Amino acid sequence: MNAEDMDIVLDAVFGCATLTSPWFRFRPFLNDPKDDLYVECALAAGAAVIVSQDKHFDHPSLRAFGLVAMNARDYLVRHHDRSNPE
Repeated sequence: MNAEDMDIVLDAVFGCATLTSPWFRFRPFLNDPKDDLYVECALAAGAAVIVSQDKHFDHPSLRAFGLVAMNARDYLVRHHDRSNPE
């Protein structure tokens, strides 16, 4: 993906984003405590997926909260497959 394509994707993602602030804390949770905020925000937003290359999100406890972490490529493939049923 080139820089122009990335800008298009990011504009689309940010265009549907909603600013969310967590009202609770889960600490300590992940192996890197700085990453806990992202889990808290995902839960507060009702998200199902955290898109990240960070290996700290590959944590079995995420599934207990109904979350899954995946890298951007896997997310785009998954999203594309769902939006283009055969």
